[in-house]
Amino acid sequence: MRPSTSCVRLQQRMQRRAAARSSSATHPLVRLRSNARVLGSNHLGSMYEGGKQLEQLFLEAGDAGQRILHLSGHTHWSDLFLARRGAKTFERVPFKQLTCESHIDVPAMMVNAPSATRITFKELTHGDAFGFVVLKLLQRESVVQFKLYDAAGLPLAGPPCDGV
Repeated sequence: MRPSTSCVRLQQRMQRRAAARSSSATHPLVRLRSNARVLGSNHLGSMYEGGKQLEQLFLEAGDAGQRILHLSGHTHWSDLFLARRGAKTFERVPFKQLTCESHIDVPAMMVNAPSATRITFKELTHGDAFGFVVLKLLQRESVVQFKLYDAAGLPLAGPPCDGV
């Protein structure tokens, strides 16, 4: 499959660090509570076209020494995917760890920010909260922390935080 024109333009503009923002996730891996199947790209809430190719560009840029952040917002669920050096795919951070402040030193990461005002996909494990994401893009690492709230507006309590 040929990369889309926007993917090619993004690749040409990338230098040492790059941030891409979209309103659609490339890699949601949505887990339905009533059905444990894992859905991949071109399913619920992901990019209709080009998601896999865009992820491949992120992995290649990371291998070339660039730091890449893809932020997709208002996706109605929360997710964090990391690509360690030399990785062929992105690795999903467990949902319960998202509320921990995580100091991350990876070449590429993808952040799916939740709806900021209300829970919209209660049937999804990662969609049963609303909130926002705090990102600190530092010279040598990134700091990521999801601020998530339940239906009553109370902060979600996560496990003891040891970092990702």
